Order: sequence, then structure tokens, then C-alpha cells
Amino acid sequence: MKADLLVKNFPKTQILEEYFLKETEKLFRRFKNLNLDSLSLRCEIEKNPHREEYFSKINLHVPKRTITSQERAKTALSSLKKSFKILKEQLDKTFKKRNFCKKRGS
Repeated sequence: MKADLLVKNFPKTQILEEYFLKETEKLFRRFKNLNLDSLSLRCEIEKNPHREEYFSKINLHVPKRTITSQERAKTALSSLKKSFKILKEQLDKTFKKRNFCKKRGS
């Protein structure tokens, strides 16, 4: 399992790092049938240099697939939260018929 958090045009905060690690652990726990070494997650958060606006992009690489989510918001943390929410929805939709992911509450 490999997870990277990259920030551009602003300093990385401890709150962002902690939230990223917490959500990454939750996300990787959902994969019960895959080798965790075959998964990688890359998250980029970038601040618009001209406005108070943040863009986040998450790429999750699983065997034979890459799932991407992008979002923007007024704060870095809210942008990251929205991106993780969209990523989880896409995972549920993508792997709904397969047995790769644990369902919530199982």
C-alpha cells in the first residue's frame, strides 16, 4: 500500500495530514481480496495563487483500474473531504458487482 499527499502553493498542515491518513486507512480496509501492495493512492491539493480556492485530485490505482476524483472548495480540508467522498461513491459504483470491496457496515 502506497499513499502520497502532495500540496502546491501552500504549506502542508498537520490537520490535512491526519485527515488524509485516517481516510486512507479506511479506504484500504475496504479491499479484502486484493494484495495491499498492489494498491496506490496519490492525492494532490493545489491552491489557486490568485484566489482563496483549493483544488484536490485523488488517483487510486487498483489492479487493472485507476479511479480518479477531483473537487474544488474554499478550504483545502473541505476540498479533500469532498474528493474522498466522491472517490468512495465511485468505488461503490465500480465494484458493486464484484467482491473486491467490503460493504459499509460489514
